[in-house]
Amino acid sequence: MMAGRNRYFQPALACALLFLATLAVYWPVTRFEFINCDDHTYVSQNPHVVSGLTWQGMAWAFQAGYAANWHPLTWLSHMVDVELFGLRSGLHHLVNLLFHGANTLLLFFLLTNLTKARWRSAMVAALFALHPLHVESVAWVSERKDVLSTFFGLLAMAAYVGYVRKFRRQGPKLDSLNPKSEARNAKPEIQGSKFEVQGSHFAPQLPILHLPSSIFYLLSLCLFALSLMSKPMLVTLPFLLLLLDYWPLGRLQVQAPDTRREAVGSLLWEKLPFLVLAAGSSLITVSAQKAGHALFSVEAIPMGLRVSNALVSYVRYLGKTAWPGDLALLYPYPASWGLAAVLPAAATLGLVSFFAIRWARNRPYFAVGWFWFLGTLVPVIGLVQVGPQALADRYTYLPLVGLFLSLVWAVAELSNRWAYRTTFLTCAATVLLLLCAILSRKQLSHWHDSITLFERAVAVTTGNYLAHHNLGEALGKAGRIEEAQSHLTTALRLQPNIAETHYELGQTLLKQGRTKEAVEHYREAVRLRPNWDGVLNNLAWLLATHPSAEFRKGAEAVPLAERACQLTGGTNLALLATLAAAYAEAGRFPEAIRTQGKTCDLAAAQGQGALAASFQQRLELYRSGQAYRQR
Repeated sequence: MMAGRNRYFQPALACALLFLATLAVYWPVTRFEFINCDDHTYVSQNPHVVSGLTWQGMAWAFQAGYAANWHPLTWLSHMVDVELFGLRSGLHHLVNLLFHGANTLLLFFLLTNLTKARWRSAMVAALFALHPLHVESVAWVSERKDVLSTFFGLLAMAAYVGYVRKFRRQGPKLDSLNPKSEARNAKPEIQGSKFEVQGSHFAPQLPILHLPSSIFYLLSLCLFALSLMSKPMLVTLPFLLLLLDYWPLGRLQVQAPDTRREAVGSLLWEKLPFLVLAAGSSLITVSAQKAGHALFSVEAIPMGLRVSNALVSYVRYLGKTAWPGDLALLYPYPASWGLAAVLPAAATLGLVSFFAIRWARNRPYFAVGWFWFLGTLVPVIGLVQVGPQALADRYTYLPLVGLFLSLVWAVAELSNRWAYRTTFLTCAATVLLLLCAILSRKQLSHWHDSITLFERAVAVTTGNYLAHHNLGEALGKAGRIEEAQSHLTTALRLQPNIAETHYELGQTLLKQGRTKEAVEHYREAVRLRPNWDGVLNNLAWLLATHPSAEFRKGAEAVPLAERACQLTGGTNLALLATLAAAYAEAGRFPEAIRTQGKTCDLAAAQGQGALAASFQQRLELYRSGQAYRQR
């Protein structure tokens, strides 16, 4: 009776401790703001998301390659949040936290089910929950896609383990299919296995033969699809399943080389549907990233530099895992890596990989953990470069599980004969987790708002134009104009061809009354990004309505406003009003009257009575042959 109680009490205690520790460390996120990096694109200023969960929004989520990605479940998740909480940022952060807590528990259950090593599994899950490198995935609302895809990915792995267990109950283990074993004399067909026994020949078959095992197999496949529809990071899941086949599932424990080859072939065949899903997701993702201009060309970043950065980044990830200091939202891409950095990195990766393979038979956990880490980082290691970062903390969310697994199992094995082993390991684990919790809480404090986040990034990185840009933008909105100008100017010095920085600096200069300089930066933003309706509209409005005749240029304002309206389908009230003002300043009053009349009608049709009345006053102004001026 007591044993039965312990059987359930210890896992329940472990789950409670894991979840409560996660909540305790991350609870401050419930008071955090949206940040000015992607959160406006994903939530706060996304018209499809801020409308909540609608049929139109759901259709858009599955059709859009918005934000240079195709992840419909992520969009739906954000829409549900808005439907439930509106734009209260703390509650959006809370959902991220709850997913992280759920992922921690899923990882614990998965490893416990796989290995039966409860406290080792709990330690891996605790490191996953509390390591500072994971703060970015939890504290950034836009990284809902990270915690969501991992949630479905872990469920897919759990279903796969269920499939393997059911599969084994329905037929013999792979090692019983050794030609030297008694299975050679078994009956001609083994129902539910992956092989047919015909003398000494084994023919691989699709695994969906028995209903109980096929349900788990199909469930795993569906959950994998949901993971890819949240974020394509887990395209490496088929590779992870093969690692789990090796250890701890032990599906390759066969003796004869011929039989082993048959077993490997069968397991690869079994993964084919997963590989098809991964390939399809990869093609869709690359297409969306190309459409969103997120992919860097080989001319922009040569392949040699990409390989060098990949090798160095692997080692940098190892270093940040061991000592997570100076973490930042963005680590700038280097102009080059010298041999002094690349060769030691390559040697380190090669040496560890060599020993992982050499010890694979006696210490399979080390090989599985190491290649889990290497393999899951492949999609984001930069061989296909997306975005300006050299590496990113969020990319380690699932890959670090491999390192934690290797570390925990290695320590458990090495300490097997130590005196006072339990006491020592308990104390060491407690100290390590407390250190992780303290460092995570400290790192978490930098995510409170955009200013604190990017002040930290500027402080711990060099040459970080994006951090200076976002900090300048945030400072400008906070009314700290001179500081904003300083950081935006620094951003342009580091990277002169960023349209967004020219636009933000123009906004800042305009607030300082430096209109001439502001116009120059607006024009440069238009030159660099000619189809950006926002900057087209702002420049056209300034040129059409500025109180000083020195800056009014109606002839220049008209084509800018016309282009902005064409890009938005001629239905945006603000852009139509700007176009009407530009026509009036250029002396084209019939067109100004017609355009302003359309603006008034649209405002009235949308139920915006006060705005329609304001637009009507401008219409009367144009009818009297006068242009509109800013007050």
